[in-house]
Amino acid sequence: MKTMNKYVNVNKRDLRLALKEALRPMMTFFDPNHGNIPYFANCMTGENWGNAHSTTFSMAHIPGRWLNGLLNAEDVLGKENAALNEEAVQTLGRWARYSISASKLGFPPCIDEDTTKPILKTDLHNLREVMHALTALVQFRGDEEARTCGMQLIDAVDRYFDYASGQFREELWRQETGGSLFKWGALHADEITFPVTFGRYIGPLVKFYKATGEVRALQQAISLKDVCFRDVLNEKGDYDVRIHGSHTHSTTAMISSLAILGDVLRDRTILDRCRAFVENGLNQIAVDFGWCIENYARQDDVGEINNTADILETCLILGKWGYPGYYARAERILRAHLLPSQLLDTHFIEDPDDENCPARYRMASRSKGAFGFPCPYGHEDHEGARVSFNWDIVGGGSEGLCEAIRGQCTLKGALYSVNLLFDTDNAAFTFRNPYDGNGVAEINMHQPVKALRIRMPGNCKGVTVENAESYINGEWLYLCGMEAGGTVRIFYDFEDRVVATPFRGKFYTLRWHGEEVTGAVSRGKRLCYFPEIEAVV
Repeated sequence: MKTMNKYVNVNKRDLRLALKEALRPMMTFFDPNHGNIPYFANCMTGENWGNAHSTTFSMAHIPGRWLNGLLNAEDVLGKENAALNEEAVQTLGRWARYSISASKLGFPPCIDEDTTKPILKTDLHNLREVMHALTALVQFRGDEEARTCGMQLIDAVDRYFDYASGQFREELWRQETGGSLFKWGALHADEITFPVTFGRYIGPLVKFYKATGEVRALQQAISLKDVCFRDVLNEKGDYDVRIHGSHTHSTTAMISSLAILGDVLRDRTILDRCRAFVENGLNQIAVDFGWCIENYARQDDVGEINNTADILETCLILGKWGYPGYYARAERILRAHLLPSQLLDTHFIEDPDDENCPARYRMASRSKGAFGFPCPYGHEDHEGARVSFNWDIVGGGSEGLCEAIRGQCTLKGALYSVNLLFDTDNAAFTFRNPYDGNGVAEINMHQPVKALRIRMPGNCKGVTVENAESYINGEWLYLCGMEAGGTVRIFYDFEDRVVATPFRGKFYTLRWHGEEVTGAVSRGKRLCYFPEIEAVV
């Protein structure tokens, strides 16, 4: 076992670097002995070290996450910068299409873990992931077979889901397909809940509509939203584990799905209910800076970046629609948790000495860039704890990074908005962030710009602007009168503040410099992201 250091090296400032690093694991972990089906589970430390398949998640779940992450990353970074392995993309696409086209169940089948052959059992948890795969294939590869598969899935949901009762027509489905359900995600193993199945599926269904123009996809998403609002998510935004289920990622995925639908429909009644949950029910499972417990029943500090990415996407959409404070929260989530939790320092992962050992066990280099189950302060919950980065989670983390890059700077009419204070380049200007600049942001103008606004960061006492007219309105700094070739500088007076965030009788304590974390209380933990500080008394 390799030595685990107190700290790991982290990235807190570069969104594009993080996304590019995340591509590696999604193009390397395939099983050559079983048709190159991707692996699902992995363990970096402990007795279960290595990779494994999952009866429920290997066929559709991983291809869905990875195609969604890879193809959106290519769109964001550009083909040359992403440099995707097209063979890996084709392999993932083949498995995703096969999970629908060759299934007798109408839904993606489970597999025999030894043979990886499909069996007559389905897990409705995978609806979200397979639709993500099909959407990405249609949108970025023009894949008409994937489009057909997507419509087949929509047909199956319409046939077997009873919108009036909000229940799956399990008996009819059994009679017509001969299949059985794999059930999990609630307090009891024999139950399934709406968020764990159909609720989390709404988001990729909306994205499928955007990619294809298929109105039935949007209609189905709206019908499922109506069920959700009637039976699951009330106007106060309460969280009830008996209704939502203990799998917290399904709840956060459902909320981000609803936000995506509200964005497309331009419907504030949907967005208002999403905001109500973020400000109420979410507090039972997550904290302000993005850490979210992996399962409601857990008593430790193990989270999951899929959850964090969903919360981030929800905040970005709410910020886009003018809800105050949500772009700020998105930036805190990125700087305090999502970015530093990425596996970039692999010193504690041991590769085998045997040169004949299968490549899938050489995880120190191949897993670099992955995301997993972070604590608020580092990778490890306690000494001897299992440290893993399940391969589906790198897809979820990548999706969050893509949406952050898309949303960091926007143009509406003639007004540019720098919503997240990360480096950005566009045809009009180059923005360099104040954290790399010791409190000074620099804007190099390539074209004349009539109006530019930059979000005022938290923990900032004030700003001084050089070479532009400026004024502050709400959470925005507005700049005017900028000519091509000029350079505008913004001097930020950042505060250092220690904040103890309560959660279930504990406190997670971070020291903030503006919206960047410079220290944390980890109480002797290893593999930590931030320098140790004293707890607030």
